[in-house]
Amino acid sequence: MPEEIEKFYTTALTNIKDHDYETAKKNFINYLDILEKKFKGKKVYSPSNGLEAHLISEDKDTLFTNYHLSDAYYYIGNILFEEDKLAEARKYLDYAIKWNPYDCRARFEEAETFKISGNLLKFHELNEKAYDYLYHPEEYARYLRNLGYYYIEEKQYKLAQCIYLYSIQYDESKGTEIWSELDYISSISEFKELPTKPEVIETLDKNNINIFIPHKNISKIYELYEDMKEENDLKKLLKNLIDFYSEFFEWEKE
Repeated sequence: MPEEIEKFYTTALTNIKDHDYETAKKNFINYLDILEKKFKGKKVYSPSNGLEAHLISEDKDTLFTNYHLSDAYYYIGNILFEEDKLAEARKYLDYAIKWNPYDCRARFEEAETFKISGNLLKFHELNEKAYDYLYHPEEYARYLRNLGYYYIEEKQYKLAQCIYLYSIQYDESKGTEIWSELDYISSISEFKELPTKPEVIETLDKNNINIFIPHKNISKIYELYEDMKEENDLKKLLKNLIDFYSEFFEWEKE
């Protein structure tokens, strides 16, 4: 039976690759209908990896499943987002977050629905809410870029400039996008020169911008890494995160 259930999910992923989004939605919904009945009345989480399970854990009795409920809800929400069905997309993204609070893709996607509809206050609120669940550098970089966008719209150009500059170290693949935003800021404001690293830190600190991944999440990363004896993909992920954040702390001290 588990293989039969999972087939709906894997088929839906194939549908997405084939750009057959309507069939993908149907297969995801069939998958979720079965699993929602299976777990009805139970408090179960659907993390995407062992680190997220560790971050979610409330006590030793916290229950997890390997079924991809959060992912399936996210994919439906994403399809609806692309179809400009924003209210419906939010419903599915909320379910993705319910099954996995650390699914920051879903959190940012939901925030994006409000950005597109022009509700910047709600966009900012949801972006801030996502902060507590960040642990990966690329997610933190997206959080910062969202802040940069928000402060451009608020005409706080110096702050936006500093936020965008600070975000580059977390996701260098977005460098072109960030430099485009920085050029835009210089074209519409008095801030033509880029600030120094100390000026960036000082500006972020002065404006109460979160310049670290949440300490509670970093602590749990170290805690889980120290407890793991077996070398596996999860331990590699933890080691990579620890190595990265060690460099980050050095940058902050310069």
